[in-house]
Amino acid sequence: MRRVLVIAYYFPPIGGSGTQRPVKFVKCLPNLGWHPFVISTDEAYGGGAEGRDETLLTDIPRNVQVWRIPTPQPQPVNRLARWVGWRGGAMRAGSLDSA
Repeated sequence: MRRVLVIAYYFPPIGGSGTQRPVKFVKCLPNLGWHPFVISTDEAYGGGAEGRDETLLTDIPRNVQVWRIPTPQPQPVNRLARWVGWRGGAMRAGSLDSA
């Protein structure tokens, strides 16, 4: 059986729409003669806003190794907004008017 490394930022138990494609891909690979290994983040950006979906874990074959590595988390958008000069009030109101 051939081996393949799959790098997926979103991978179960992290939920959300970005998880569906990599988990179904990994599920089908053994039937096609490929043994997948997965590298994913230990915690997705958003502090859990994407949710968890434990049911997707059942789609991953038991012999698939998943390595979780620490991933740098981007800083909040407000820090970037201040750096480029957008007004804080405009950001709260949803406008990107410059100061």
